[in-house]
Amino acid sequence: MTPRERMDLVFACKKADRVPFSPAIYEHKAHLLGKTPSEVGRNEDLIVQAMLKEYEVYRPDLLTVGLDVYNVEAEALGCKIKFYEDSPDVPGVARHLCDGIDEVRAAPRPDPEKDGRMPIFVRAAQRVNDKLGKEIYVRGAVSGPFSLASELIGFENLLIATSEDPEIVSAALEIATRTIGDFAEAFLERGIGVIIFDSRAMPPLTSPDIFEGQILPHYQNLTGRLKKAGAKHLPVIIGGDTTSIAELLTRTGATQFLCDFDADFEVWRQACEKAHAPFRANIDARVVHRGTAADVVKLAEVILAKGKDVPGFILGTGVCGYDTKRENITSVRKLVDPN
Repeated sequence: MTPRERMDLVFACKKADRVPFSPAIYEHKAHLLGKTPSEVGRNEDLIVQAMLKEYEVYRPDLLTVGLDVYNVEAEALGCKIKFYEDSPDVPGVARHLCDGIDEVRAAPRPDPEKDGRMPIFVRAAQRVNDKLGKEIYVRGAVSGPFSLASELIGFENLLIATSEDPEIVSAALEIATRTIGDFAEAFLERGIGVIIFDSRAMPPLTSPDIFEGQILPHYQNLTGRLKKAGAKHLPVIIGGDTTSIAELLTRTGATQFLCDFDADFEVWRQACEKAHAPFRANIDARVVHRGTAADVVKLAEVILAKGKDVPGFILGTGVCGYDTKRENITSVRKLVDPN
């Protein structure tokens, strides 16, 4: 059974030949090539090489074309990104874009075909999909509305504004949702899926009331738009303890979710069973990064025992640090598939 065939069953919450394995590999892609994240994240050919290397080394059941995920749309909008030429540090936004609601409303509308690094990732995804897409689902990484809005006006400013200035929050989320939708459609037009990352929306940074009242409507608009554009699978990935917003997340219109290592597995199991949706449960990223292979396998066995008979269950990891030891990831791959 190919990874794609396996995931077709799991996405439908049906039993496959084994539990799928989906490690979260982003900046670690660069390490596989012996290069820095800043170097790989700005070079289409290197992104393609890194994706092919990831598939060769780890044989995951899903592939995500993304590296410094939260920067791409922000950079295209005009945010300054700090790159590190001789360091494995992950690039990041050095300065937010807008200081007031008028500036937010006047934000440009980037073209995914020509602005910033959007075209690099879209083209790289197409090349990888052309090579591997018959075997495995290839998804383009896009930001989530709250995370991108935080780059527009600054993270602390956005958090404060959720209680003091909901008008600017709404404006920032509207621009963010539009930009993400445009970027995602560029992948979808090429027959490539998308995966949405929005970990700045995790509790306690947001509350259930804030998520439901201020963020959820923008998610529903985004997923509605992307489904009309042809999206069949729409994962939303929010790290951290999302137990308190699990049910709300199943109302976003997304079709796959994340139960991170510190979230309540049983709450997520019930929420996804009710929504008839698959979900990924993660091994603690800190152990994957700094522990031994035996430490990682021990945690994986606990999670696998909980999820192996749950329809739609996917075993994953938190984000694998740049210099994560390969055996810490391959050991989990061998656990789910000794052959």
